[in-house]
Amino acid sequence: PVNRTSGSVTQTKKLVFRVDPIVSKGIFYVARLNYLRWEYWSPAPSGLVVEGDRVRAWTGGPGRRVEQPEARAEAARMAAGQVMIWMDLNPEAIMAAYEVTVVRPEPLFLSVTPKRSGVRKFLKRLEVEFNSDGRTVRRVSLYEKESTTTLFFDGIRLNRPKPID
Repeated sequence: PVNRTSGSVTQTKKLVFRVDPIVSKGIFYVARLNYLRWEYWSPAPSGLVVEGDRVRAWTGGPGRRVEQPEARAEAARMAAGQVMIWMDLNPEAIMAAYEVTVVRPEPLFLSVTPKRSGVRKFLKRLEVEFNSDGRTVRRVSLYEKESTTTLFFDGIRLNRPKPID
């Protein structure tokens, strides 16, 4: 079974008030049910670690990290929770949180709408495209109120040891 997933992530964020998208590159590591590390290296180093109930968010690169206030960490925790539902590939949790439509069965491509009105206030819908292996996610696009964020995952590795914080 897959208990841990890690790899590279490229995020492209298109804002309604900006012509050029913002492109960020980094890494991620998810351990089923209780750990997420999401770190961007460029253009602005920042990161987030969620471990159980503990959340740490920072800006700056190694040796120059500045811890972020708890309010920002809590917002990050909510976003991380949505990511973890998909990285854990827990069908019960996904179906409880979202209306899911299969756009294409192979490789699996889903269009998803949040069920909770609180989530729908900031996330209209998302698309999830899996790799041909059916076990890992290739792309997630989040359609927010004033932006679209697309995450491309690459170099996916399964069941690697947890990175040292």
